[in-house]
Amino acid sequence: MVICQSDVVFLCIPSSQLMVLRRDVKFSPSNFLVAYVATLSKTDVVQQLCHTNILKADYTFNSDVAYTHSEPYQSLALALEDEDVVNRLFPGRQLAYVVSSSSWIRDLVLVFFRHLMKLYGEHEKALDSLNLVLFGQQEDCYLTPRDFRIMGGKNCIATLPEHLTDLSDVGAKMVHLNEKLTSEKLLGLLFLKFKSFFKVRPG
Repeated sequence: MVICQSDVVFLCIPSSQLMVLRRDVKFSPSNFLVAYVATLSKTDVVQQLCHTNILKADYTFNSDVAYTHSEPYQSLALALEDEDVVNRLFPGRQLAYVVSSSSWIRDLVLVFFRHLMKLYGEHEKALDSLNLVLFGQQEDCYLTPRDFRIMGGKNCIATLPEHLTDLSDVGAKMVHLNEKLTSEKLLGLLFLKFKSFFKVRPG
């Protein structure tokens, strides 16, 4: 009952328990799952739960970067004050030994956009707020309705929250959005927004 009435559900379980979860809990299409499930990719979690409205980062090893771990007992709070650590954490930069998938940024944008559409009830107002939060006064970087066109099938523009309940499939079909979110200028602005969440000590 609690899950059925929830907008966001956090999954923090071993991968071996996913099938048990699927058997015992009935998710509705509107349930948005944030999955912290080790050893499995986002695709694997989607398949095992038969639920597509999922946000999960996939990780890969970057062989071009040396592994460094000079302070193994440093607290997480202290580590996140380190400018170099924050630089390496940003998904849009391939600077760390372990990097998250490039689709992570896109999925976060879509999740936020979906929330704003539910909040305002208007696609235009939601898009205005999304751009203002992400890019401030940099209007040349603003996202447009065209960027949210879902290619293939109905070939429609996502203008309702219901259009974004299948993150595992919809995001990959937004060709223009994927191209835009990989540009150096947009990534630079998004990194500054990301960095603002931390009390970073200058390096």
